[in-house]
Amino acid sequence: MPGSFESSQEWTLEEINRGIAKLHRRMQELQESLDNKIKYDDPTVTNLELAIPATIEDVFAASLQRNRKKKASPFRRNGSS
Repeated sequence: MPGSFESSQEWTLEEINRGIAKLHRRMQELQESLDNKIKYDDPTVTNLELAIPATIEDVFAASLQRNRKKKASPFRRNGSS
């Protein structure tokens, strides 16, 4: 289904709220730069271009890594190696 997202990720309410807050801050910064009609060559634009993907990685990477560690096992479930 387009626009849907399935995840086997287990998120705590604290992680969800923290992630939403971080992403919301970035969205506010972006909106402020648009409202102020900042030119593309302004350092603020460069900072946002770097900060947005870093924030996305920050929000999602730690929990994805934790999920991968849970799935990693030296033994296969069916008993074979």
